[in-house]
Amino acid sequence: MLNYRVLEKKDDKETVREDFLSFFNSVYQKKPDSSFWYHQVSGSPYSDSPLFLALDGENIIGSALMILQKCNIEDKRHDCYLFTTSAILKEYRANGVYAKLLNLQKEYARKKDVDFIFSFPNLAAYPVLKVFGGFKDLQIDNLVKTTLNDLNLECVENSLIIDSCMFEWRFEHKDYKFYNKNGVVIVYKKYDNIHDILGMYKQEEFQFLYANSMLEDSENITTLNSCLKSGESAKAGRRINCVYYPINKDINYSKIKINLLMSDVF
Repeated sequence: MLNYRVLEKKDDKETVREDFLSFFNSVYQKKPDSSFWYHQVSGSPYSDSPLFLALDGENIIGSALMILQKCNIEDKRHDCYLFTTSAILKEYRANGVYAKLLNLQKEYARKKDVDFIFSFPNLAAYPVLKVFGGFKDLQIDNLVKTTLNDLNLECVENSLIIDSCMFEWRFEHKDYKFYNKNGVVIVYKKYDNIHDILGMYKQEEFQFLYANSMLEDSENITTLNSCLKSGESAKAGRRINCVYYPINKDINYSKIKINLLMSDVF
């Protein structure tokens, strides 16, 4: 018989760590390293990252994770959950496990008075979230390859709030760099000899940061198409879907400005 658990505390999560990592490896054929566990599953910026588990007896057969983030929408601060790390064993995917986990997440978010849930689903999860989860499109964009010179430095409106708690958690686990160009802090990391541009913030929003990295205008970059001046010389890459589930109906969700720092992938 299937049963479901919600683990909120680090100590409770630690009791299932090895079983969870083994389960995740079974689904994705890749065992996550310890940094994945301690950063994304056990840790969080605001000590709020419930782990939802579906079990058959004592065996984990499905999972989902939510991580609390804070957003500024029309000059108002809102709490939201990033929905991530979902996985279902293949033999259980027709048993309604995913839908049950989604419902548990929605109920949990409502009890916590969180305003909305958002996600950056892959191509397989995208239609499932929309059809069975009631999620709506927040933004559809494309990753593009171009050069730094094509970046629109006026594209500095971001909903994701980077306070000291978020900064410490978000940038603790990978080699992120920060470049101050004309008063705009460009957050990036290098991957396969290309610089992934993840977000751009006004310098005053990063007062606790000393940005001392350098990039040349001719450097190859990957970023969202919406962050470019024109995009005429850019080479289109994969599609990026961002979806949301509205809990607070009074928010104008069209005013949310996403960046890649909001995603768990980058």
